[in-house]
Amino acid sequence: MNKKTQPIRILIAEDLSSDVELAVREIKKENIDFIYRVVDTESDFRKELSDFNPDLVISDYSMPAFDGMSALKITRSLPLNIPFIVLTGSMNEETAVACMKSGANDYVIKEQITRLPFAVLEAIEKRKTSDEKEKFQKELLESEAKYRSLIENSNDAIYLLYERKFEIINHRFEQMFGYTLEEVNRPDFDFISLVAPESRPFIEGRQQKIATGGKVDDLYEFTAIDKNGEKIEVEASVSYIDYKQGKAIQGIIRDVSERKKMIAELIKAKEKAEENDKLKTAFLHNISHEIRTPMNAIVGFAEFLSNPALTPEKRNHYTEIIVQSSNQLLSIITDIISIATVEAGQVNIQESDVNINEVCKLIYEQFANKARAGNISLEFTSTITGEEVRVTTDATKLHQVISNILGNAIKFTHEGGVNFGYRLKDNDVEFFVEDTGIGIPKDMHREIFKRFRQGDISTSKLYGGSGLGLSIAKAYVELLGGRIWLDSEPGRGSRFFFTIPDRKKAVPVPVRELVKEPGTNFEKTKTILVAEDEDLNYILLKEFLKDLNVTVCRAANGLEAVNICKADKRIDLILMDIKMPVMNGHEATRKIREFNPGLPIIAQTAYTSEQDKNNAFQSGCNDFISKPFKREDLIIKVNSHLGTDRQLS
Repeated sequence: MNKKTQPIRILIAEDLSSDVELAVREIKKENIDFIYRVVDTESDFRKELSDFNPDLVISDYSMPAFDGMSALKITRSLPLNIPFIVLTGSMNEETAVACMKSGANDYVIKEQITRLPFAVLEAIEKRKTSDEKEKFQKELLESEAKYRSLIENSNDAIYLLYERKFEIINHRFEQMFGYTLEEVNRPDFDFISLVAPESRPFIEGRQQKIATGGKVDDLYEFTAIDKNGEKIEVEASVSYIDYKQGKAIQGIIRDVSERKKMIAELIKAKEKAEENDKLKTAFLHNISHEIRTPMNAIVGFAEFLSNPALTPEKRNHYTEIIVQSSNQLLSIITDIISIATVEAGQVNIQESDVNINEVCKLIYEQFANKARAGNISLEFTSTITGEEVRVTTDATKLHQVISNILGNAIKFTHEGGVNFGYRLKDNDVEFFVEDTGIGIPKDMHREIFKRFRQGDISTSKLYGGSGLGLSIAKAYVELLGGRIWLDSEPGRGSRFFFTIPDRKKAVPVPVRELVKEPGTNFEKTKTILVAEDEDLNYILLKEFLKDLNVTVCRAANGLEAVNICKADKRIDLILMDIKMPVMNGHEATRKIREFNPGLPIIAQTAYTSEQDKNNAFQSGCNDFISKPFKREDLIIKVNSHLGTDRQLS
C-alpha cells in the first residue's frame, strides 16, 4: 500500500486577513495539499517555527509589528533548510536584491498573486532537490532511470558533464536550448558551445580556475545562446560528484530573462521617476520666480502710486508697469490652469465656422508691438489675400496654439524677424511660424513639447517663461486632430509647423466688409444692471462704464438681480457674475429668462474653462467675458449687444 503524502506545512506571516485569504485561495487553485498557520508578531513566528515545523514560509515584506526581512533573518539563523517566499505590495530593484542576498528563495508581488502557487511548488521542489542532492549523486551510478525521473520534472535545465561531454540532459534543457542529447553528446560539443560570445571570456576563465584547483562561486550568471542563436540570460549552479573513473559536473541552469527584464524595467522606471522629479523641481523653482517677479513689481509700484508728490509722468509710467506685470502674471496662471485641464482630460473642443485670416490678423495685431519693442520684424504671410478662408475648428484653441508658438519665436529672436502664416495642403490646413532666433538642438526637438521642459535648462533663467507653452500647443493640436513638428538647428533659427484637418475642404470666398457704427457713447441713455457681490469688482465695472451714456445700478446677489428686473422694466443689459451668495448667476439668469427672454445678459466671471462657458450659455446668457478683462474688451461686448453694428455685403 502506498504511503500517503503528507500535506505541505506553510507558515504565513501576514497582518491582513484579506491578503491571507487571497494567498490561500490562489494556492488551493493548483490543488496543492497543504495546511497553514498565520502569525503577525515575532514571538508567534519563533514559536510556530518550533512547534509547527513548517516546510515553507510565506511572509509579507512590511507589517506593523513585524517585517519580512526580520522573519527571513530568523529563519536563516536556524539549522533548517526552510524555503522562504517574500510576498509584497511593491518591490523595487534594491529591495528585491537585498531579499535574495539575505536568503529568500523568491518574491511575489501581490498584483501578480497568481504566481504564488508556482513559486510555492518551485520552492518546495528546490528544497527537495537540495535535501536529496547528496543522495541523488550517490544513486546516480546505480539508477540513471531514477535520476531522470527526478530531473525531468524540474523547471530548470539540468545536465551532467563528464570529461567535458554531456552525458545527461533533461527535457527542460532541450526546451531551453533546442538541442537533443544526441546533438550535445559529441566530442566537439562542450559547455562553451552554450555560451554567448560576450560571456565566453568569463566562462573560460572560470573553467581555467577549476582546472588548476582554484576556487569559484557555485552560483553564477552569464548570457547563454540557444541552437537558433537567440540569447538567454541564465543563472547557473554546479556541483561535483564521483562518476565512473573520475569527477563529473552536475549543473542546473535557470532562465532569468524575465527577471532581468523586470529589473531593467524597474531601473528604467526609477530613472524616469527621478528625471520627472528633477523636472518638476526645476519647474516649481522657475514658476515661483516667474510669479514672484511680476508680483514684486505690482506690489512695489502700487505703493508708489499713493505718493501725492508723484509727477503725472511717473504715475503713468508706474501704472503701465503694473498693467504689464499683471498681464505677465495672468499669462503664467492661464498656462498652469491650461496644462492642468489637459492633464485631467477635461478639455472639450467647441467647433465653429472659423475665418483663418481673421484669426491670424488678430494675432498679428496682438504681437506687433512686442516685436517692435524687440527691434525685430513680424510678418503674416497668407497664401490667399483679400478673401476669407473658413474651416470648422475650435477658434479659441487655434488662437492659443499660434500665439504660444509665435510668442516663443519672438522671445528667442534677437535680430532679424519672425514670419507666420498658413497654406492649404491636401486635406489639412498647415500653419507655420519661422524665426531667425537662437535655434534648438535636434536632440531637444521632442523634449521641448514635454511639460516643464525648455530647450536648455539655462533658458528658463535667461528668457523666463513657464516652460508650458509648447506642451499646451501640442496637446491642443492633437485634440484638434492635427500634428506638430519643427525644423531647427542652433544659430539657424526655427521653423514650427502644425496642421488642423480641413474636413469640408476650405474654399476662399470674397471678404464681406464689416461696418461698425460708433457705439462708445449711446444717443439714448441705457441702463445696465451689474450683478456683483464683490464691492471692488463693482467699483471697477462702474469706472469702466462711466464714460458711456449709461446708468449703472447694482444687485449684490442673484436673487436681488431677479427682483430688480421684475420691478424695473428699463434694464437694457445685465453684467451677471456667476458665483454669488443667496442665488448664483446661472439660477438668476434662468429665472430672468422666464419673464424676460430677450434681455441681453453677459456672464462676467473668474470661471474660464470651456465647460464654464457652455454652462453660462445653457443657463441663458448671451455672451461671456472672463475675469480679469480689459476695459476695451468689456466695451466691445456691451456695444455688440446695445450698439448698432451691421454687416454690409
